[in-house]
Amino acid sequence: DYEVDKIRSCVKKDIEVLKGIYKKVESIEPRQDAKLQALIGELKKLKGRKVIIFGYFKDTMRYLYRYLGRNKEWLLTEADRAERKDNWCYYDLNSNKISENKLEVIRLIKCKKEEPRVELDFDPYEIINRIKEHILSRLRTATLKPPKLKSPQNQIVNWLQVLGSKVSDLLEYFSIPLPDIYLRDLRKLWSNRVLSEEALITRLRDFKDNHPITPVEKPTIATEGPELKIVSYIGLIS
Repeated sequence: DYEVDKIRSCVKKDIEVLKGIYKKVESIEPRQDAKLQALIGELKKLKGRKVIIFGYFKDTMRYLYRYLGRNKEWLLTEADRAERKDNWCYYDLNSNKISENKLEVIRLIKCKKEEPRVELDFDPYEIINRIKEHILSRLRTATLKPPKLKSPQNQIVNWLQVLGSKVSDLLEYFSIPLPDIYLRDLRKLWSNRVLSEEALITRLRDFKDNHPITPVEKPTIATEGPELKIVSYIGLIS
């Protein structure tokens, strides 16, 4: 004979214990799961290769699929995250202007949940292409933008530009940002501007010879722009 009451009592206690365990672990997020993070670390080392994961329990495999299969964020390394950049753009059809002020864009697209969806009466892809070209143009400009120079190096470059081709070697040298340890010596030299033009040029050439720097390759315009992925677009009709 089975002691039913005793079995029910034990089962009830087991349920209470399991509820207590569940309550302790239900707040644990994937990023706090040490075993999952260890697995992710190994998978990142194998990035680009096909991997099969075997598991004993079905619930464990469902958990892994739910996090690894549907969410690709875990694949991104810190370098990937640093390289990735989101662009928020708003194209005003009336003024033909593009705004990249994120707060302004959010304010414009903000709406209530119950607001009905309206079909657009214009081709959004033409505007998307314009915005894409706008972003690429800005990226190209940023790539070719001259580096910011500290004082007095920026003053020296301005002065050399006035003198023209006879100091082209100096202009090429001083157009590259110098390390701070060089700038200290340069400030002393530049503070003594009572020297004649030729004497100052000679002093600057001596400085160049005594303070060598590694030549910097000039940026080139890439034949192909960076890959841009449209995450979403919204057309506003007033």
